[in-house]
Amino acid sequence: MSELKSNTVSLLTKFNVTPVHPTAVPVALPQCLIVSPSQSRRAMLASGANDAGWDAVVCDDKHGALSEFHRTRFELAMIDVEAYGEGIPDGYRDLCEQLSQESRDLLLAVCGHEGDPMEEIWARQLGVWLYLPGVTDGDDMMSLCSEARKIADELHGRTAQQEVS
Repeated sequence: MSELKSNTVSLLTKFNVTPVHPTAVPVALPQCLIVSPSQSRRAMLASGANDAGWDAVVCDDKHGALSEFHRTRFELAMIDVEAYGEGIPDGYRDLCEQLSQESRDLLLAVCGHEGDPMEEIWARQLGVWLYLPGVTDGDDMMSLCSEARKIADELHGRTAQQEVS
C-alpha cells in the first residue's frame, strides 16, 4: 500500500497554534429566571431548575429580576408570589405582566396561593405556561423543570444533546 507524503507545513505548526479538544469548549445552558422573596423558596426552585439542566439566575425582588430579564435571554421564569402571604404585591403583578408581554417564547410559571381561584384566573389570563398553587416539594420542581426543558428545546429547535450557543 502506498503512503501519501506531503511537504507542506501544517498551518497549526506554522503559526504555533495548539488545537483545542472539542469537548473543552464550554456549552451554555438555557437560562431560567427565579424570583422569590423567600431564601428557602429561591433555593428550592433553583435546585430543581439546575437539576433539570437549566442555568438558574436567582433574584429576591422585582427590580433585580427586571434588570436580569433585560440583560439575559431567559427561556423559563418562575415567579413566587405565594411567599408574600395573602395577596400579591402590585410590583409582582406588574413583573408577571411585563414578562408575559415582552417575551412571547418565555415559559412563565407562577407559584401562587393554594385555594385562590381569583389569583389562578389572573395568572391564566396572563397566559402563563404553568400556575402552581402551594408548591412545597423540590422533587416536584425538578420534574416540572425537566418538562419545561423539553418544551423549550422543542420551541428553539434543539435536540436533547444540544445546548444553547
